[in-house]
Amino acid sequence: MNRSLAALVCAVTLVSAFPPGVSRGELRGRVELDGGHIDHPLGIASELSTPDLNARLGLDGAARTGTHRWKFTYEGSAFRFDPDVGLDFQRHAVGLEWIRPVPADAIQWSAGAQLSMRDNQDFYAVYDQKEVYAYLALKTYPSTSLMLRGYVGARARRYADLPEESYYEPHAVLVAKRFWENRTTLGATIRLGGKWFYDDVAPRVWGTSGTPSAAQLSGSLDFAKGLAERVGVRASVGRRVELSSFPYYVEADVYDSPLLDRYARAGTSAHASIKVLSPVQVWVEAGGAWRDDDYGDIVFADGATGSVREDTVVDAFLSLQRRFLTDGRGAILNAMISWREQDSTLATYTWDGWMASGGIEWRW
Repeated sequence: MNRSLAALVCAVTLVSAFPPGVSRGELRGRVELDGGHIDHPLGIASELSTPDLNARLGLDGAARTGTHRWKFTYEGSAFRFDPDVGLDFQRHAVGLEWIRPVPADAIQWSAGAQLSMRDNQDFYAVYDQKEVYAYLALKTYPSTSLMLRGYVGARARRYADLPEESYYEPHAVLVAKRFWENRTTLGATIRLGGKWFYDDVAPRVWGTSGTPSAAQLSGSLDFAKGLAERVGVRASVGRRVELSSFPYYVEADVYDSPLLDRYARAGTSAHASIKVLSPVQVWVEAGGAWRDDDYGDIVFADGATGSVREDTVVDAFLSLQRRFLTDGRGAILNAMISWREQDSTLATYTWDGWMASGGIEWRW
């Protein structure tokens, strides 16, 4: 039995078999299939364009014990690209969540954990990973017009073939939202997180005197406004601030890495969109985004010695969605097209291109 089939069998067993004394709930699921086209899938100027085909499966089993609610989940996905690109991968995850329902004016607590694995093909098989993620969250409504939500989480990721990139990532998030009767919402989000590369080989590989680490503080202001029954607008602005520098050097033949995530980039971002429900019940959303990314002291492959990097990224998109749902069950049709222009201080990362996708999701 291959790992994909084994993961699915374990997942079905998990979400369908509840312990004695636990009330049985419904098994809900969703399956998605979509495909399209991507230019520069890794964000490198010299990359080939590729078609893509993606499939996802989700299973949820809910149960109650007294005043406590439990949710067992499975998520599986497979991504396929042009064989010459070599980016195919699949991911499987199983999880357990606990929620304690309470009155609206009380504090609702929840917690969860998820175990996942990702298998890559070809060259990127060295980035195969296993991960454990856990969180503890609370949410409350001090008044009918104010919502507060916060959570602390921790991630432990292990790359078997690249132990120097394995890390722990604790983080904390606080969200506040204020609602007005004129269908206006204003929100603020603050996030504090850090990464520690815990393997003994990491200091030697990255050339640090102690444990390599990174930390970042980020925040955003979010605005939403309903202009009419069928029209709404959204906008946001955010800022990411580096608290400790990202410590590693990119080798002369390496142009991408999972390490180049949010902790590698400081900068400012903005987003705006308008969403309209058309007469044929299709949601149409159009918008754009702007972001500047400063990679600090990280040295990227560029000539004989390498260089530091700053990017400016501009996106524009148009999406369509049609729902055929009854009591949360049924089909959802999606289509999207977007354009990205990335201007970098390094020619390797300066490019423009488009992405298009379309597909169907079925919920039962």
